[in-house]
Amino acid sequence: MAVSTKAWSPKEFSIAIGAEATVGTASSAMKMIEAEGMPSLFTYNDIKATDQRQNSSYRALTAGDVQSIANNATSEATFSGFLDTTIFPLLLENAMGVEFSSGLAIVGYQHSPTSFAHAAGSSGAHNTVSLGIQGATTQSIGDTSFLLKGCVCTSLTISGDVNEDGGRLKFDASFMTKTPPGATLEDSNSDHFGGDPTDYTEAYLYMSQFTQNGLFYGAESLIESFSLTISNPVSFLGNIGGATGTPESYLRSVPSLDVTGNVVMKYDDSNENLASKHKALTLSGTKAGFYLGSDADVLSGSNTTVQNDSSGLGFLCNHVIITDLALEEGDFAKWNASFKSVQSGTNALLQVLQG
Repeated sequence: MAVSTKAWSPKEFSIAIGAEATVGTASSAMKMIEAEGMPSLFTYNDIKATDQRQNSSYRALTAGDVQSIANNATSEATFSGFLDTTIFPLLLENAMGVEFSSGLAIVGYQHSPTSFAHAAGSSGAHNTVSLGIQGATTQSIGDTSFLLKGCVCTSLTISGDVNEDGGRLKFDASFMTKTPPGATLEDSNSDHFGGDPTDYTEAYLYMSQFTQNGLFYGAESLIESFSLTISNPVSFLGNIGGATGTPESYLRSVPSLDVTGNVVMKYDDSNENLASKHKALTLSGTKAGFYLGSDADVLSGSNTTVQNDSSGLGFLCNHVIITDLALEEGDFAKWNASFKSVQSGTNALLQVLQG
């Protein structure tokens, strides 16, 4: 057979995500993501091993000595893109391990993560999701499409910059699963994932939706850019799949769920004391440690809820500690501050609103 003259552009490959109604079973309602670049969907851990049998004083490695071991292996996926109102709750719920209720997702004080079982009924994306690469449209069948089931988000970064991408919010996400992919890895369905995924929307989320001034260490600050990272590991327990390695249950937040962030903001007389707070590792006070949203009550000192549950967009860390601080030069002087969200009193670690 001659070398194929066909080549596929990376832009022909797109990624979809869907909440699983049954943990580990492919979602029937996949939604496309406006991804940046080609997603990485196949990083296999320990999928191959070699074994050189010592049945003589010395011999060279033979083909029979190399064994492919895919059972009990985990698969990882990473991708990034732009946030819209459709995929926002799918990503945030799965990363936080809690579902949105009345528009709010909260990692509360003394957070107790929910464990769940394989094949159990799922009440939402806070359990597991399916991820798929929709392959080149020039293919008449789904040989260039791939599907991973039973995925859990272990790291999610939400970011935004008023001077980039029109102020649209972006994300970087990492997922892990121990549910084995299909025998041939490819999704054999001609219509991809058992049904055509819903196309991504243009209902983007913007920095301009934060209609109130940002808060950092309780001071109203003009925030130019931010990032917020949720790190929430998953442990796969048991082996209900026998030789395949499908886990019996999933345990989140082991050893812990961490929320960290970064802000770049105007350096002025409202936040000139940040250097001394950083040096002393001072905990932010009663007003919100970090807040971006549209609720005037939060700015006035109430940090128990993000804002009205029915509308808006908001991120709130009640108490933070600065972990790194630097001055930046630009058109004006800026603070570049990294922080970690911490529990204090009975306040939550992280509250997110999408009303």
